[in-house]
Amino acid sequence: MHGVFHSNGFGHLLCVNGMVGGSNLAGRQIMEFWDRLCTGLRARKVSLNDISQKRSMELRLLHGVAFSEPWFGRWGYKFGRGSFGVTRPMHQKAIETIQGMPLCILVHYLGSSNHHIPVIFSRYQTVSDHSLVTLGDLFRFMLELKTHLPEEHCVDSHIVEPTCRWSPKRVEMATRVIVEALKKAEFKWVSRQDVRDAARAYIGDTGLLDFVLKSLGNHVVGNYLVRRCLNPVTKVLEYCLEDVSNVYPGQQGLVISNSKMKGRYKMTRPQLMKDMLYLYKCILKDQKPTMIHGVLSAIPAAARIILDTKYLVKEYNGELPWKIHHTGHEEAGKMTLCYCTVVCKRQKRGQ
Repeated sequence: MHGVFHSNGFGHLLCVNGMVGGSNLAGRQIMEFWDRLCTGLRARKVSLNDISQKRSMELRLLHGVAFSEPWFGRWGYKFGRGSFGVTRPMHQKAIETIQGMPLCILVHYLGSSNHHIPVIFSRYQTVSDHSLVTLGDLFRFMLELKTHLPEEHCVDSHIVEPTCRWSPKRVEMATRVIVEALKKAEFKWVSRQDVRDAARAYIGDTGLLDFVLKSLGNHVVGNYLVRRCLNPVTKVLEYCLEDVSNVYPGQQGLVISNSKMKGRYKMTRPQLMKDMLYLYKCILKDQKPTMIHGVLSAIPAAARIILDTKYLVKEYNGELPWKIHHTGHEEAGKMTLCYCTVVCKRQKRGQ
């Protein structure tokens, strides 16, 4: 971390290098220290030039779409000034434009030429406990979900709940048997009972089969997305496969959880970061004709405005690093600070 602090209370944060930059501390830990340092030194106003990135993703754009503020916003840094005539209202309007873009519109205009995007949308909608309607909803959920996922180096793993009575190997074997049974149906809808009967030829434990069938709906396994729905006529659960090999080539044994599967299987952080980077490049940074012209042309224009806003400031307004308690007063911990200028004059001899 490199910063400058002037005696008049103004400071400038010049550089923050987290773990990626070779530090033993994460970027947020360094920022916590810097913020406490400025508070302790009675800072008046601190500025910075936001060029923070994560895997080639500009965080001021990513966090702006997700949380309506840059990554530094969690420590109180706000719009200072924009480049190329960008004003605060323009910056706020740009954020709202991208945030409010409906996912259904993106699927309609991009889904026919890019099958990855609808599959990714569907995956995180399945995982989420609430409806993801806009692009802002999706990126916010992905970033919040990322904080709850452990660091991993392997994406093709099954994670089974500790209380599960079957080992991960047996669950994986039963999953593959069920997928093979569905593949024989040639991507047609098959009733739950028919799938169960076909799998029993290889898996004798019916309890294990019931557990996997209950958990498997709307999950990606290998190169296939397992679909599950209730037949409106027969009122019977049915399953079918959807080939997504062009989306996740070479991924074997990947199972993704939904809200009903929490604690049984869960998504991995590498896979989430891969999806986030893909959406960032295809939607927020794409310069293809589909994005430049038509309904979606507002996205690259708004993204450019957000990226042109790098100068951020924080006004401390006399924040104190500790609380001063006054017994019996409602506004405990508050203090009025008076800033003044002291002029020292040298007195001549004899006066």
